[in-house]
Amino acid sequence: MTDIFLADAHLGRPDDQNYQYLMTFLGNLKGNIRTLFLLGDIFEFWGNFKRPPHAYQPLVTLLEELAELGAQIVWVEGNHDFHLQRYFGRHKNFRILPDGGMVELGDTSVYVAHGDLVDLDNHSYLRLRRILRSPLIALFSGFLPLALLDYIAARMKHESKKRRRSYDRQAELLPLLNKHATRHLDAGAAAVITGHYHTPLCRQLDGGTMIALGDWIHDFSYAEHHDGVFTLKNFPG
Repeated sequence: MTDIFLADAHLGRPDDQNYQYLMTFLGNLKGNIRTLFLLGDIFEFWGNFKRPPHAYQPLVTLLEELAELGAQIVWVEGNHDFHLQRYFGRHKNFRILPDGGMVELGDTSVYVAHGDLVDLDNHSYLRLRRILRSPLIALFSGFLPLALLDYIAARMKHESKKRRRSYDRQAELLPLLNKHATRHLDAGAAAVITGHYHTPLCRQLDGGTMIALGDWIHDFSYAEHHDGVFTLKNFPG
């Protein structure tokens, strides 16, 4: 069976190209995958919503269809989509991992994470992360008007673009990812897969595979697992 990993689509409106590409890609997976891993920031902003915002409904419906056909949907919360449990937690075949963790794919252990905890020296971001995931934000985000949600999403998109510029160079990013991956490979993972940095990378390290997923904005990249082998691919192939 095949497992698919993707992250960082930052979906806004259904007529955006990346939204349409992702809908096509996922639609082609119906009945053909065991597990779909969403490693955060799939939407530009998702809070503690009781129901999906109108713009997100097409993708939510498609994910629900995949789950109904038997696929497991494992969703790791990112820094743009969090408090997912309220809506998706009540759905069959959905599993929410707020901070990621070790998962089993048959006899293969994989550590999955969004990736925003890779750089533990980024104290300003870590403070923001704690605020966004606080019970107070969870309480209020589910009741915000749509106009305010659109504004928050636009601001977060602007800020995330600024943050990504600091990790544009692989020479700076690789040591962080290698250190993070080595820790979990030593703990028994065969692969460590993250998102967040919008830079597609696949490296063989001592003990296993390290993959950074890239994004669904420019790269349209994803990872595939089949029979113990992990590969990084692009859509369309």
